[in-house]
Amino acid sequence: MFGEHVVVLGKTALASALDLRTYVKVAQEAEGRIDVKLPHTTFSFNLADIGNPGEIPPIEQATLSPALLNAVEPLCSADQHGIFKQAMVSLLFMYLLAARDQRPGVSIEVKSQVPFGVGLGSSAAYNTSLAAALLRFFRPELFGEQPFGELDRAAKDVVNNLAFQGEKIMHGNPSGIDNTVSVLGGMIAYTSGGVENLVDVPLLKLIVTNTKISRNTKQLVAKVGTLNRMFPSVTGPLLDSVHHISQNVLTLFREYPNKRTEENLLEIESQLEIFISMNHNILGALGVGHPALDRICHISNQNHMQSKLTGAGGGGCAFTLVKKNIVPSKVTTMISELEAAGFECFPVNIGGKGLQYHDLLEIPPLPNFLPK
Repeated sequence: MFGEHVVVLGKTALASALDLRTYVKVAQEAEGRIDVKLPHTTFSFNLADIGNPGEIPPIEQATLSPALLNAVEPLCSADQHGIFKQAMVSLLFMYLLAARDQRPGVSIEVKSQVPFGVGLGSSAAYNTSLAAALLRFFRPELFGEQPFGELDRAAKDVVNNLAFQGEKIMHGNPSGIDNTVSVLGGMIAYTSGGVENLVDVPLLKLIVTNTKISRNTKQLVAKVGTLNRMFPSVTGPLLDSVHHISQNVLTLFREYPNKRTEENLLEIESQLEIFISMNHNILGALGVGHPALDRICHISNQNHMQSKLTGAGGGGCAFTLVKKNIVPSKVTTMISELEAAGFECFPVNIGGKGLQYHDLLEIPPLPNFLPK
C-alpha cells in the first residue's frame, strides 16, 4: 500500500493482504517426472535431467544455493517456458529443497485469482502457496496434527523463508514484504526484515485498476537504485518522505483499535487520501510512474477519490480508496470511465487471510488471471 521501492533500502513499507486467493495442489505422480498444470498451459520435467545439486541444506536453513540453481536452471528456457521461465526455476528449486534425498514424481496444479504481473504480489502468492504445498507433501510433520486451516507461526516461518528464496529467483533483490504478507495475512509493517503484523485494522474498500501494461519489477527496482547512487542528495529526501508517509499511516492503524468510532474512521480515510496522493507523486518523481497510472489518478480525482500506483509501478495496477461517505454514483461513474479508457477494475477489501491449508474438495473453481 505504501513504501514501494524504499523498503529494499531498509525503510518502512506497509502491505496488506487482499481477499483474493492463489491455490497450489501437489499430488503423487508417476515416477520420473514433475507435471505442472497452469490454467492455460502445462509443463513437464524429467527428474533424470536435474543436475547434481550437491549437499542440500535442511529446509529450516534454506538459502539461494548456487549449486541448486545450477542443477535446475538448464531445464528452463525462455523459448520453452516463456514468461513462466523464472516461475519454473523457482518451482524446481523448491522441489529439491523440500524433497532433499527423495525424488518422487509429482503433479503440481496452480489456480489464482491474483492478476499476473501487475503489482498485486502474484509471484509472492504463487511462491508462498507453492512452498507450503511442497512442504505439506514432503514434510507433513512441520504442520502438526491439525489437518486443515491455519498454520502455526513456526510452520509459517519455514514456509515464508522458502517462499522468499523463490521471490529472489523471480525478482533479484526483493524486500520480502510480499511473501511475508501473503503468509501472515492482515496488514504488516516491514522494516529491514522486522515485521509488525496488524490484525485489527479498519475495513477499507479499494478499487484496484489494472492498466494491462506489464512491467519488470527487477528492472524498476534497479532503476530507482541507480538514481539513488547517482543523485543521493536529490533522491534521498524523496525516499525519506515515502518512509515518513508509511510511518504516519502505521500510526493511524496502530491507534485504530482504541478509537473505533465512525468519526475516527472518516478521519483515517481523509488522511489516507492525502498520503495516497503524495506517495504516488513521489514515486513518479523517482521515475517509476506511467501515463496510464496518472490517467487513473486523474479520473478518480475527478470523482472525488484518490489513487496511487501499487507495486513496482511502470504500469501494472493502481488502487483507489473508496471512502465510507462517498456518493455511490461517483464510484459507478469512476469505474465506467476507467473501463471506457481500456482499464480493468475490480473491488477488493484489505486485510485478507494469509496462508491456509485446505481440503482438496474445498478448493472452488476460480476465474483465473494467469496469462495464456
